[in-house]
Amino acid sequence: MGNWTTGLLILAAMSWATAIRAAEPPQAAESPQEVVLKKNGLKALGPIYVLEAESDVKKKVSEVKLLSKQWNHARLQQQSILSVKDHQALIQGLTGQVTQLRAEINVVNQQMNRLPRYRGRLANNYAQEAYAELLATRNQLNFTLNQQNALLGQVRSQPPDPKLKQKIDDEVQARHDEYLQAVHDLSQLVTTAKDKYAALAKNDEVAKALAGLDPAIKPRPRLGPSHEFHENVKFAERLEKEATLSSAEPKAKATTKSRRGANSLRTAPDS
Repeated sequence: MGNWTTGLLILAAMSWATAIRAAEPPQAAESPQEVVLKKNGLKALGPIYVLEAESDVKKKVSEVKLLSKQWNHARLQQQSILSVKDHQALIQGLTGQVTQLRAEINVVNQQMNRLPRYRGRLANNYAQEAYAELLATRNQLNFTLNQQNALLGQVRSQPPDPKLKQKIDDEVQARHDEYLQAVHDLSQLVTTAKDKYAALAKNDEVAKALAGLDPAIKPRPRLGPSHEFHENVKFAERLEKEATLSSAEPKAKATTKSRRGANSLRTAPDS
């Protein structure tokens, strides 16, 4: 009995699904014009027919932005990790500041001791006012000195980790390389799409297909690119220019150093 009931329910469900599919309106067949446009890699985006390649450009732009954020994050981490040389320089700088603060406090103490006194007390109102000002200055200097001493102690207690520094440096380089590769790939996609649009603009078959679409379509369909693609092109060109400059900068520095070295060899006096 149970199996018979289950079978009826299954048949009813299948009949219901078949009825729904039968009630759905049939999909309209593509017109010859749409077939031509699709064959040329074009799809409708509102009144504009754009290349499918625009989607690839858009995806690559998103990827480049993500890689840029990851690279910048790695660079921030790199800046927070000191090398052995930077750590030593920081200790020397803080030690110099502490020494300077102590010297300033000694000068203030000497000035306070020189104020006129009578029977162990400050001699007059002028001396009292000067003492109050010097005391406030000394208190501020002592406060700063305590802060610098605490910072110096913290820095000394946390020596640099060369392995961690190398790991962060490698991470920054890897992220940078990934970013530059993505920028290059984006530039290639943009160039390919622009060339394709230029070819389509001269394609009589595409022009006739656009003109032959349903006259009821308003506004009239036209060939892309879209506004978003134009913006992505500007974005890609800016990144490509920045990437070219950043790649050329180390070479320029190396050339400058080599020239300086050569000049120093030429101008060095004979021993």
